[in-house]
Amino acid sequence: MDLSPFVNTNESIDSLSSFIDGLRSNHTPVLLCHPPSPTGRSNLASIIQDDVNTIENHLVAVGELIDKLSNLRASLLRKRAACVGALTPIGALPAELLSEVFQLVASTSGSTVKALNDVCHYWRSIVSEKPNLWASPWVLAGEDCSAVTAHRIHSSPLPLHLAVSQALSWPAKLKRSFPDAETRLETLRWSSSADISSFFDSNILDQPRIFSALHTLKLIFPKYCSSCSTHLVGLDKPPFRGALGAAEFPSLRSLEVARLEVHIPPELLSRLENIKLNFEYMRLERFHEILRHSRSLKSLAIWGMAAGFEWDRPDNDLQGTYVLSHLQTLKLPLHPTEFVRLLVKTTSCPVLTILEFEGIVRPTSVFPDYPMFSERIRSFLQHAPKLEELILSKCKVAELGLFTAPLRTHALELQHLTFCASPVEATPSFLPHLAETVQARQAAGARMLELKTDESVVPFAREVLPDVLNISSTEKKS
Repeated sequence: MDLSPFVNTNESIDSLSSFIDGLRSNHTPVLLCHPPSPTGRSNLASIIQDDVNTIENHLVAVGELIDKLSNLRASLLRKRAACVGALTPIGALPAELLSEVFQLVASTSGSTVKALNDVCHYWRSIVSEKPNLWASPWVLAGEDCSAVTAHRIHSSPLPLHLAVSQALSWPAKLKRSFPDAETRLETLRWSSSADISSFFDSNILDQPRIFSALHTLKLIFPKYCSSCSTHLVGLDKPPFRGALGAAEFPSLRSLEVARLEVHIPPELLSRLENIKLNFEYMRLERFHEILRHSRSLKSLAIWGMAAGFEWDRPDNDLQGTYVLSHLQTLKLPLHPTEFVRLLVKTTSCPVLTILEFEGIVRPTSVFPDYPMFSERIRSFLQHAPKLEELILSKCKVAELGLFTAPLRTHALELQHLTFCASPVEATPSFLPHLAETVQARQAAGARMLELKTDESVVPFAREVLPDVLNISSTEKKS
């Protein structure tokens, strides 16, 4: 291809010659001249290294930014998955979440029978490996046991919960329907007026084994039993023999007895974790026996015993040191002054979290010396440093004042305080003392206190007490 029309050949040759001549006459070391000096080389290497360092720093910063964005992306993806999961059909939810859903929706109660056959195939595959979610079948012995119910409960080797409410020939049906009932019976609730010994006929149930797996025993006797002796209800016959024997109840951990005093031997007391007693009369020695021999007790609730105490007896001030190291809940129907007499000087409860009084105010009771009893309550609170909830009900306002001074410096973990009073009583006397107590607790670094009281007292309490105190009503809204 001829390029002559576009190129001036003579001018190009002249320009190239001039360029070469200029290079030859130039003494500055450029491209075609001598190599750079050591100083120049060092400067050049320094410039290159600075550029490399700058680039590496930028790369590190970019890497950190990438990691940060990756973490943010993962967090957003998790949140998105949670939001999507809330709208996803239940079958796509995780198994752990499904187990919680099943526990909330299909939890058993004392009047229902839950067995594996009651659960559909889909849910059965989910909860079959977690029998604690559904393994609470209750059998109501006061009703006829249908063949379907018997088959459902007999279809799985789950613990058996039995409630006896009527005097029927049910033990025979129990033996026929559940041949292994002796080893499966975990809970027995007896609320029948019949002779309880008839239930344990040796020809029907194997007595040495009937209680081998029993964990919870509830003896709710009729009201008339409060004035009856044990032989009227069959407690003087086997397997009781006048007391709850430790050998007959090797696995018993929870005991509830109402309206009739039942002797509990020390061997059995040492194993019990939960005791609930409701007596119209209870000897003081029995109460101290519970405190003296309990080694694993976590919850103690007693109602109705204050009316039976005989304070004028010489042995009403029994001595002893009771360290209830496992006790977490203590509920007593005691006048605070009676509580002081019984417990303050003798009991140490290092993990006690709930203390409740349902006071019995007797017309003959005389309010004692305030400072003395206040100091004794302070001594008790000193041995219960983990107390979180204090409930004072059916107590006079003056008696409530027993606790205000000790709470200023003790029970600093206390979070919930519940008391019952009328505005006429609480406004001029108790609330001002409580306000001073709250301020002192704040200065001592105590936890924030939540107050619950009668709805009629709430407006007055909010006016008198500090703003930092959370105040609410004890009445439940329907």
